[in-house]
Amino acid sequence: MLSPRNQGARLWQFVRNANARRFREEDSEMKHLCRGVFAVVLFSATAAFGQNSGSIGGVIMDQTGAVVPSASVTMLNPDTGVPTKTTSLADGSYVVNNLAPGRYEVTAEATGFKTFTRKGIEVHVSDKLTLNVSLEVG
Repeated sequence: MLSPRNQGARLWQFVRNANARRFREEDSEMKHLCRGVFAVVLFSATAAFGQNSGSIGGVIMDQTGAVVPSASVTMLNPDTGVPTKTTSLADGSYVVNNLAPGRYEVTAEATGFKTFTRKGIEVHVSDKLTLNVSLEVG
């Protein structure tokens, strides 16, 4: 028979092991819950940002075909009145993603050049339209 001291030690060890098992089980359940929540958020973000929009991109050049870096490019949806702006990169390229479907007016401006405007560009879901722009000196 175990002495009262040994019985207490064994009881303490049993409680400690039971708590450790319970915490491991709770930790495992928490990991599964976190993974599930992460998956839902990931797929929701993909649906919200990837499938219901289009994009317009291209290259800004001058009349000789040389690229125009740092040109200001604006996409305006006249129905909403919301402009979306970007700037052409060093290679003259630009892109505007996540455009809601609709008609757009594209304006490109750069110092020393006339303003370019193209109206009625129709963007549909998943469109990746290309609009290369040739700016006139002036």
